[in-house]
Amino acid sequence: MTPLKRFFVCCLIFFFTASFLFAEEEAQERQKGKSPLTALALGIAVPGGGDFYASKPLKGALFLALGGFFGYQAYRHWKESEDYYGLYEKSSSERDYARYEESYDKAQSYFYYYLINLAVSVLDGFVEASLSDWAVENVHIEQIPAEDGRMALTLKKEF
Repeated sequence: MTPLKRFFVCCLIFFFTASFLFAEEEAQERQKGKSPLTALALGIAVPGGGDFYASKPLKGALFLALGGFFGYQAYRHWKESEDYYGLYEKSSSERDYARYEESYDKAQSYFYYYLINLAVSVLDGFVEASLSDWAVENVHIEQIPAEDGRMALTLKKEF
């Protein structure tokens, strides 16, 4: 098993173990809400970490899986480009250099996809944690009649 695969397996084992450890605290934290800054830090550390913290495991798993896929593909193509560059240095073949460029471009693309996934994951985890204490029951719709006969609807949230 390659070191990268070992790393991903260890991360998966850690997350599944940690989810059981935090399950007891989850009921207590639902009443007081979640810290957006904690979700932000967890989201930066691991794609989907903020969503796992905000009790959204499905979205967290999706972001984690996408991050793992994009990260692995970026690493694989980067290693492949190094191999092709080594071949190019030995042979000075245009074909090897073209393969190097193609692999390098793919590695960059997957790395950008990884960063986009990470950014969306961090923002989503932050928003989910910020809205964790939001309850629809506390929102009231009021109708306010205007002088010209139109109605205005307003939403009021009780805190």
